[in-house]
Amino acid sequence: MSKARTLADFISDGSEFADGTISVAEVSGAAPLASPSFTGEVNTAGDIKFADSANALFGSGADLRITHDSQNSYIRDTSTGNLIIEASSELILRDYNTAENFLKGTGNGSVQLYYDGAEKISTQSDGAAITGKTTTDELDLNALAATISDTAVDIFVYDTRKDSDGGAWRKRTQHTSWYNETLNTATRGSRKEFPAVAVIVAESDTLTIYDGDDPDLPMWMVFSPNGIIDWPTSTLTRLAISALNGQIATASNDGGVIFRFIDDTTHIIYGSLTYNVTSDRSIANRNGTATYTSNGGAINTYAVLTYSMNDVAMTVLPNAPIDAATGLPVPTIAVATDGGVSVIKDDGTVVDITHTASTNNGATDISFDGNQISYATQQSGSSTNYWRKAFIDIPSADVTGSYIHNISGMTVYDARGTNSNSGVVLNTNENLGDATNNIKAAVHDAVGFTNKLTLLDIDYYSDVGTPSLSGSMVAYTTSDYATGWMNGAIQLATLSDTDDTDVTGSELVTNGTFDTDTTGWSAIRSASISIDSARLKVTNGAADNGGAQQTIIDLSAGTYVVSVAYDHNSSNTQSYLQVGTGSDEADLVNTTSGVLSNTATGVLSGTFTLSATTTVYVQTQISAVNGANGLFDNVSLRLAEEDRSVNGNGLQVFGTVTKNPVATGADLVAYSGFSTSNFLAQPPNSDFDIGTGTVCLMTWFKYAGSGNQNIVTYWDTPDYGTFTSASYGHYFQLTSPADGKINFAIGQASPASATALTTTTTYDDGQWHLAVGVRDNGVMKLYVDGQLKVSGTNTLDIDTSGTGFLIFSKFYGSIGSWGGGIALTRISTTAPSPEQIKKIYEDEKVLFQENAQATLYGESDAVTALAYDDTTELLHVGTSAGRSVFQGLRRVDNTTTAVGAAISASNGLVADE
Repeated sequence: MSKARTLADFISDGSEFADGTISVAEVSGAAPLASPSFTGEVNTAGDIKFADSANALFGSGADLRITHDSQNSYIRDTSTGNLIIEASSELILRDYNTAENFLKGTGNGSVQLYYDGAEKISTQSDGAAITGKTTTDELDLNALAATISDTAVDIFVYDTRKDSDGGAWRKRTQHTSWYNETLNTATRGSRKEFPAVAVIVAESDTLTIYDGDDPDLPMWMVFSPNGIIDWPTSTLTRLAISALNGQIATASNDGGVIFRFIDDTTHIIYGSLTYNVTSDRSIANRNGTATYTSNGGAINTYAVLTYSMNDVAMTVLPNAPIDAATGLPVPTIAVATDGGVSVIKDDGTVVDITHTASTNNGATDISFDGNQISYATQQSGSSTNYWRKAFIDIPSADVTGSYIHNISGMTVYDARGTNSNSGVVLNTNENLGDATNNIKAAVHDAVGFTNKLTLLDIDYYSDVGTPSLSGSMVAYTTSDYATGWMNGAIQLATLSDTDDTDVTGSELVTNGTFDTDTTGWSAIRSASISIDSARLKVTNGAADNGGAQQTIIDLSAGTYVVSVAYDHNSSNTQSYLQVGTGSDEADLVNTTSGVLSNTATGVLSGTFTLSATTTVYVQTQISAVNGANGLFDNVSLRLAEEDRSVNGNGLQVFGTVTKNPVATGADLVAYSGFSTSNFLAQPPNSDFDIGTGTVCLMTWFKYAGSGNQNIVTYWDTPDYGTFTSASYGHYFQLTSPADGKINFAIGQASPASATALTTTTTYDDGQWHLAVGVRDNGVMKLYVDGQLKVSGTNTLDIDTSGTGFLIFSKFYGSIGSWGGGIALTRISTTAPSPEQIKKIYEDEKVLFQENAQATLYGESDAVTALAYDDTTELLHVGTSAGRSVFQGLRRVDNTTTAVGAAISASNGLVADE
């Protein structure tokens, strides 16, 4: 047939082509191909195959190319525009062989990044959640051993990019003496220009500036003892540093100096205006001997409370005046001294903050947060000699008080809660009178102690504009537990452990129920003991503290709860419960009922911890009245799960409670395996006798099982210790009535009344959730996962007169034991705000993710140094085990080199000693 046929003819003719070829040009109406040759093939499946290194080209300029060589595959966009990949729902990049995700993006949602198939970063509406480590540049001062012969006492990473002009001042200092001094000497490096990032290291009597712009961190400038301050009496033993807006401020045990690099001047901070420098004190002449005169009109000298200084901090306040000599806003400088705090204001005046006790008036660890100054201070007095963290607005004039709490405008967080005005308690150290055993470092909203890290969330201003202690929160973190946020007047913080060893508790007291006899007990002092209606009766034979004692040999290390029910049989007597390491000691527990009538009954209890195997002595006693007698029953000593609040009232363990990580690889553990014989209970105490007042009950839960289940209940019943009665009076509780719904209830027995709030949402999804039940000012509210779910009214009187107890998670009647897991349970008698509840949920939910780390790295709880990077919002915590890096409550990184006295961090650069 003729080749000169139209394409339509071929189709309509239906004829077959003969062997041979036909060119495109021979087909009428067809456009010619730009390249008629094709080196690949089309197989019977319709696949188009390209040979190795052949390109699939798209675009008139072949701008998009898809290629595979013999080993790798490439997608190349060589145009000036963008390479856009669109998906209608999710865009997923994953491994071909394992289908493990690399990256997943969801329309109108988050983007997740993965490592080895595990999600590590997930974007959120307010930021990003990070699982695992974040990376920061780190400087180890051990690498500078050749130039630092002494131990650093302070470190400051000075990032000039945070100055008011972004560090531009560094480009206009060519006129200064230090810029033009001889380089490459023992006290001056090879670079003229001030570093954009300077790492300033203080030894006890030397200051060295290192060039942080150079990865090798070379020395840039050295200040000898004369360069820091050279008073005639000077023997420098400590030195602190701060820097801002071209100025470096130092504070020492013998005065301080402000070095102003822009106008090349030196200013003195001292305990009076006596001294005036008369010799040249330009920065280039920093290490020469200065001459001083006592003329009473010192120039460039600021008088603070005392020349003995402990710390210094700088900030630039809004609307600060511009310094004509530097062209930058004038910094405000706060100095912590042995006499209190002095603030060098941006107008050149100095105001002081003092309390007037005779001793221990000093301040340490000072910092700024906006217009607030925070510092650590020691209260004097024979019984109240302990450390506190104080917060105050920068005062307009001197402020003082007989005690820290009496200073106008001061907000104080105590190391223990013995003062009625103390507010939130920071710590529970045993030896609070010893400053070395208390605050070791304080920065931003964190305080480091010798036995824990305390994080603060401070409500500086309530709705009425005054500091609010009840609205503030603290969180404790150690190497083996993390409490989560404890709000206001915290009464209980438990189930916060990281040890996943199942805990089994059995009764350690022999014959504590006295059903038939006094076997296992011996009378002490002049007392005689007997049985009275299945109770132990103690009768005094003289005017001394008679009692009964049992010796428990080789009690293992751990935390224990001891309790006893008492019944006075004589008027004007007291009942005692004591535990000691000696037969006539009460060094572990010493609790008393007080002087009561012969009708008084109740329960005494106490918690103690043994660090090693010890023999202990349990005693029940009555007061020293001749012939007096008292009755005791249900003496119990059991292993405990700890209460990490200031109260320290542990939970007794009954049977075996299972402890497993809340998620694979996570630090926190979940408590589960509850039944009628496996549960936790706290002996009665009056902490939760809230009457008609405020209560907040919160816990994390994971639902499992079915039916009506008890999570945690506070109630009163006549049978604490035996748990056989289903009758109860006053109570508040969190339960799940069915199908994973959550119920918050408050009720009383007489007259019978209760309010129960129940969610319509079910939480039987196998995930962790936070339930928060609050009653405040007669209004009940139930929150789940930070959101208000239901509310109601309730003014019932929940006063159990000291007979109410907590139980996890057993119950009676129609309510069964909890079938899932619980963790981080807290009770307080102040109500968190909705914003705080949301924060608690957001901050803590990351602790329930896979591999979430919640504790200090290593085995040391003693914090040696702290630093907060306000750019990365990371807190760096030093211990002898290394540096732990926290993003909120979660540890996201750590080092393994011990940290000494100092850490500094700025814009991701971290230096520690």
